[in-house]
Amino acid sequence: MITERKLQIYAKYSGDIDGWVRTAKGGEVREITDQEWRDIGSILQRMGVVKRGEASADFEEETRRLATGLAENAQVLDALWRLA
Repeated sequence: MITERKLQIYAKYSGDIDGWVRTAKGGEVREITDQEWRDIGSILQRMGVVKRGEASADFEEETRRLATGLAENAQVLDALWRLA
């Protein structure tokens, strides 16, 4: 589940998992798993394709469904779209 806090951490490190692992302070490392980091990166890539208008209707529909399932709430979903 992608929460606002996890998305904030991801954005703080600009999606750079190596930078996060090397420089994260205390609780940040424990607040998000590697899999969650990959999930955020993957859904942001898909959303980027949709936002650029390069997606088929099926791809767009699947991306919206996946994003809704990953996001904790509507605010997080909106933040994902903005970040993409």
